[in-house]
Amino acid sequence: MARTLALDSSQGYVVSDFVPTRLYGGRPTYVYAAAVRDPAGAAAVGGIAIVFDAAPQFAAMLTDALPRDDAGQVVENSFAVFIDAASRVLASSSEAFAIGAAFPVAAGAGAGGGTRILAIAGRHYAVGAAHSAGYREFKCSDGYRNHVTALCGFPLGDAGAALPAAPRAAVASSNSRRSGDGGAELATFHIGQRWLAVPTTHVLEAVDSSGLTPPTGAEGDVVAGFRLFRDKLITVLRLDRLIAGTRESDIAEQQIVVVRTHNKHCLGLLVDALGEISDVARDDIQGTLEMNAAPGVLVTGIVRNMRRDGEGDSLLSVLDVERLCGRLGCRGCQEQTAAA
Repeated sequence: MARTLALDSSQGYVVSDFVPTRLYGGRPTYVYAAAVRDPAGAAAVGGIAIVFDAAPQFAAMLTDALPRDDAGQVVENSFAVFIDAASRVLASSSEAFAIGAAFPVAAGAGAGGGTRILAIAGRHYAVGAAHSAGYREFKCSDGYRNHVTALCGFPLGDAGAALPAAPRAAVASSNSRRSGDGGAELATFHIGQRWLAVPTTHVLEAVDSSGLTPPTGAEGDVVAGFRLFRDKLITVLRLDRLIAGTRESDIAEQQIVVVRTHNKHCLGLLVDALGEISDVARDDIQGTLEMNAAPGVLVTGIVRNMRRDGEGDSLLSVLDVERLCGRLGCRGCQEQTAAA
């Protein structure tokens, strides 16, 4: 009330902290207040308060943000939350994150937001973060500062035995990451000591390696098996046998990164551990004539200015998923070639 009466402009307003209030039945919310002025003068003679109906309004916003499958249904185990600058939960679509509690992992992002892979309650999630930008002139240019971040989590799979090694963080020079126009978003992963990536435009989901049907015949050299994914049988490749210089891994301890090829055919890539989703400048993805000319070469680019913590000589290599598909001589590639 004191701050409201001290306002010196008819355009000014004040906002409470997001705390429980008797004006909202003891639940937490924001209260917005402005001064009421004497029409015959400039003096504030009182004030008016608007109590934000936080529970249904935030719930509607978060529900709209949840990821959905091809049938329009909310993806199971996905979530969306609002957190404040101290990572305190303001609203949540999931009972796993209680209002007022601290979000369980560090999920902050830069000024423009970003994406990360996080392990939360025994499961890996791809988590996107976006900071609130205000509405019209409100919060944008009126001096009110209240940093709220929206987080949306898409489940990638179990974070238990299937991921024996924690994802290793990527460190980039100041000019190697870029969001917005001109950038490329890469999903990174690890196979042995190799650090690899594919464009996120090709990635559908990461799942565990259970339920594989073993291959028969000579294809067992590079094919780990076949697996049902969204009611479709996909081929799962052993990248540890396709990529030179990698050690052979235990399939039971690997994850499958499901990728889209030719916009319709799905392929699974066995990996040891998931890494970050990184935005890089397209100019920093450097290819060679030998890489792009030879159809049998699966790595078609190297990302400059990026390294792994403690591994200064390690380079991030970009795989061409359609060449991986072609390595199998699969029907999808044959159809694409015939159409061309």
